[in-house]
Amino acid sequence: MKILRPHARTTLATITLLLLSACGGGDDEPTATADSQSADVRELAMAVSDSQRITAATNTANSSSNACWAARPFYWEIGDSAARKASGSVKSSSSSLN
Repeated sequence: MKILRPHARTTLATITLLLLSACGGGDDEPTATADSQSADVRELAMAVSDSQRITAATNTANSSSNACWAARPFYWEIGDSAARKASGSVKSSSSSLN
């Protein structure tokens, strides 16, 4: 094991501390704007029925005008922590069963 010189240890410790402090993220306290936006999103989500969500997911999965088209075939599912609400599979665009 090689012993580092005092200035090398200090430099190494300084670099390590700088790297660790850079990984600290940002401000942990949410802003008033972020809180009001979160409340708006929650309110909007509560206004959408499960039936509307299922229709939107089905239409999106079966659409040929979005990124889902290139991912065919695939399986999709929506739900919450309690249960699956809806699911389906989309066959390959080259399948005759489409």
